[in-house]
Amino acid sequence: MEYHMIWPFRQRQLTGRFHGVTVLLVCVVLLVSAAAQAVTGSGFGLITAPILLVLAPQLVPGPLLVLTVAMTATGLLREYRHCDVRTVVFVSAAMLPGVAIGTAVLGTLDTGALRLVVASAAAVIGVFLLTGRTLPGSRRALTAAGVAAGFLAAVAAMPGPPLSLAYRPSNPAELRATLSAIFLIISVVSAAALAVQGQFTGADLRNAAIMSPMLLCGTVIGGRLARQLAVTHISRVTAWVILTAAAILFTAGFSG
Repeated sequence: MEYHMIWPFRQRQLTGRFHGVTVLLVCVVLLVSAAAQAVTGSGFGLITAPILLVLAPQLVPGPLLVLTVAMTATGLLREYRHCDVRTVVFVSAAMLPGVAIGTAVLGTLDTGALRLVVASAAAVIGVFLLTGRTLPGSRRALTAAGVAAGFLAAVAAMPGPPLSLAYRPSNPAELRATLSAIFLIISVVSAAALAVQGQFTGADLRNAAIMSPMLLCGTVIGGRLARQLAVTHISRVTAWVILTAAAILFTAGFSG
């Protein structure tokens, strides 16, 4: 059955098969991931995609792509002056083949296989975040990361893992602004590619619109936390959340 969400002032319908507890958990996940994004400049897709694939796979990738567009556009508006335009253009071009591959593969993957793909990417990024390791910031590494990011964006709205490892400028504002611009472009391109293939519908837009208030709340909370918490602490917590989600995904994927 369809679950009816009660938002302030009016009732709205979340399209798809959802239970009340599932809706509550989805809201919590979106709130936490939006707050993490506001504090660290990344983490929204990394946290949200793996967990949603377990809780509500109907929300990946379509609705999550729309929410990612909203999150990254907000971040870019705040710090666009620090954006590295050359890197944005270079990586965005590298992502296009990955989007094409991911869009083609998406139609052939069942939910279990998709969970395993995303779990693998989440596990790698979680381990790297915990150990503080990064990939060499060469053009070759950025190209490979761009292709991988395009693939993950198309299949799970999660382009972050490869780029978070390959692009690490010393200026935090430059990192946040540049990644926001890249994620914004690739999310729009991925959504358009899915729409062309009939895998992005009006129901995806409606679900994204219904969930969007959680992004606003999370962003406000994250903005306040950013003044009180060290980014390194948030990153470590995010890494453990990602690894936990990856473990759940592996279990769900192998169990079918």
